[in-house]
Amino acid sequence: LLKEKGKAYSIKSLEKKEIILGYRMFIKSEEMKPYIILFSFKDYTRDHEKELMKFLGRNPNVTQTLRMFGLWNLFIHVREKSNENIQKLIIDLRDKFDLIDNYEIINSDISEFNKKVDVVIQNPPFGTKEKHADKLFLEKAFSISDVVYSFHKTVTKNFVRAVADDFNFKIKEEILFAFPLKAAMKYHKKRIERIEVSCFRLKKS
Repeated sequence: LLKEKGKAYSIKSLEKKEIILGYRMFIKSEEMKPYIILFSFKDYTRDHEKELMKFLGRNPNVTQTLRMFGLWNLFIHVREKSNENIQKLIIDLRDKFDLIDNYEIINSDISEFNKKVDVVIQNPPFGTKEKHADKLFLEKAFSISDVVYSFHKTVTKNFVRAVADDFNFKIKEEILFAFPLKAAMKYHKKRIERIEVSCFRLKKS
């Protein structure tokens, strides 16, 4: 989520300014729920951090870690079956690593986010297995902002336009990409599949 001051940002300009440095895809799973956990550190040493990162790297449910600066020092994205499993993970981490001071759990269920923002940038599920799984994300984005950048399979452009019309939004720009999607689920047949993807800039009429 980014602030917009006077003009809409384009994805290409954000890349050029190195505000957007890359992309990462998260695959929707019916069994595993996505969580984000933020950690702050105390009594920091580089060696302690290396041990923590090795430990997280051995956990197959930890899909992403990012070093941060400011109030929070570490971002991790986790997929687990329940809140109880997340609590067990945090207890385990705090028992093993004195480095960890405080934490905050964010259950990244899109339906729980209701804050009004200036711009939404999102990469929802493409709806390959569950048809139109991206509709919920579009509807949420349209309800909280007047400017939306949203990534979708290029072939679903008419569907995106139809949903946008229902909310008084129009496609103002389309940026084309070839996303490399690694096999991550049992139903994925190829090791790497390149998918034609469009980033649509949508604005409220």
